[in-house]
Amino acid sequence: MIRKQTILFTVAILILGALPALAGWSSDPAVNLAIADGAGDQVVPKVAVTSDGGCYVSWYDAPAGYNVRLQKLDASGNEVWSHNGILVSAHPQNTWITDWDLIADSSGNAVIVFNDIRAGGDWDIYAYKVAPDGTMLWGADGIAISDNADFEASPKVTEASDGDFVIVWQRDPDAGDGQIYMQRLAPDGTLRLTAGGIPVAGETGKTPGFCVICPGDAGSVIVGWIQDMSTYYSNRYYRAEKFDASGASLWGAPVDVYNETALPLGYVPIIQSDGAGGAALLWHSYFNGYYNSHLQHLDAAGSEVFPHNGLTVSTMAGMYHIDPTLAQCGGDFLVFWSEEPTTQSMWGVYGQRFAPDGTRLWGNSGHVFLPMDGLEKNFHRALSMPDGAAVYWIEVPGGYGSDIIRGFRSDMDGNMVWAGSVIDVASTPSGKGRLPVALGPAGKSYLIWEDSRAGSIDVYGQTVNMDGSLGITSGVVEIPSTRLALGQNFPNPFNPRTTIRFQIEADSPVNLVIYDLAGRRVRAMYNGELLNAGEHLATWNGRDDAGDSVVGGVYFYALETVWGSQTRKMILLK
Repeated sequence: MIRKQTILFTVAILILGALPALAGWSSDPAVNLAIADGAGDQVVPKVAVTSDGGCYVSWYDAPAGYNVRLQKLDASGNEVWSHNGILVSAHPQNTWITDWDLIADSSGNAVIVFNDIRAGGDWDIYAYKVAPDGTMLWGADGIAISDNADFEASPKVTEASDGDFVIVWQRDPDAGDGQIYMQRLAPDGTLRLTAGGIPVAGETGKTPGFCVICPGDAGSVIVGWIQDMSTYYSNRYYRAEKFDASGASLWGAPVDVYNETALPLGYVPIIQSDGAGGAALLWHSYFNGYYNSHLQHLDAAGSEVFPHNGLTVSTMAGMYHIDPTLAQCGGDFLVFWSEEPTTQSMWGVYGQRFAPDGTRLWGNSGHVFLPMDGLEKNFHRALSMPDGAAVYWIEVPGGYGSDIIRGFRSDMDGNMVWAGSVIDVASTPSGKGRLPVALGPAGKSYLIWEDSRAGSIDVYGQTVNMDGSLGITSGVVEIPSTRLALGQNFPNPFNPRTTIRFQIEADSPVNLVIYDLAGRRVRAMYNGELLNAGEHLATWNGRDDAGDSVVGGVYFYALETVWGSQTRKMILLK
């Protein structure tokens, strides 16, 4: 008999009453949420989702001299702080800006990294950590990550499996060779590496740039970068390397991910953790007069799982396969891209599913989701779903300033599963751009973008539920069955949390337990509690029964009832 014990786990089932009479996530695609609409332009927004379904949104306030501002929204989209957010930094900024980064850490704080010129006329890198109540945990002026006379641009940050934060950026002196630098911070902001950071990439006569980063295993990180950006004719190859907590290479040397030809100017490749200490890398190239998109998988040891220079998403000749985006599901890789003729006068949305061994499961030419037509589609974005991916893009139906945002959800067979196939996310025609996205609990998509519907550029947002509806729902997704059913957790792989859904056919005591690879119990999410018939959702935050964070890797979760049991596998990224 299953014995009832104290529940140590918070079940993510929300019962929502009537919506309050204040701003929140909209259910109408014509009325999206205005997050930042102060005087003048609000630009280059970022979004990061927290485990409670809330999110942080940050941006540059252009009229104020590119001040950095931050807003926190609760799960319903209500502003936690005053409208237009709180001021993070008003330090002097250049007249133009580079990319920057925002993440939500495993404790629900916002971590922001950017550059400014507070220490002189050159860019230096700074980091801020902001608590959910708005407290500046690393001080009102943040932490100086670098302080020198060099050009330093486009910092990126990730949280490692040990809770440290790792920042990488491009550093170019006025004379001499450029390098990619790294710094590591303890949760309290203590510098783990030498003040000013350490160089982790660079070669004689070359200027690397456009670095990207993802967590590895055992506190490590994997960094990707473009090998040389010093001239138009430089070898803009894609390289990657894995570093331990001291900044030392774990692969011995950089891996040439792609060196067939130079990548396009200004192109930033994609990197994602594979959940097992390696990484998936995605990019597009221009070779022999055609664009094509490529996928490579590096395992934890840095070995290329796929052929050198990656697998092309399509072997169809005479077409461009460009602007790719990546989702992962159950060990497979789902890539979506813009299909265009060489005239770039028509646009379609195609996709490819790669098996772990690299087999193209949707055919050598990919799967046609939207045939090419005269409506321009750009800023393609994909998010992992429990059985496929949600895909979004900005569409231009009527020329400049008529942009809308649309999307669909695909299952693993390439079927579009939302009602009507394609949904409108933002249907008010206006200039739109950027479109950062993030995945939240219960498979909810968070989309943020620049929008000029009111004249100047503002920041707007919208959530899309896993069933394709907009705005606020109960978070419960129907499983069309009355039998015992344990769903695949989503997202998977995940960091820092994931949602497990299951269904029971009648009232029953339930065990839902997470185990490690050795079969040891990690977390008892249910320990004999009597649950009602129907579907249930539970969110695991990567902690054990004692409340301690567990290491990244493969875990199993098992559902046991009076009718039997089911077990599934999941991957925690750290």
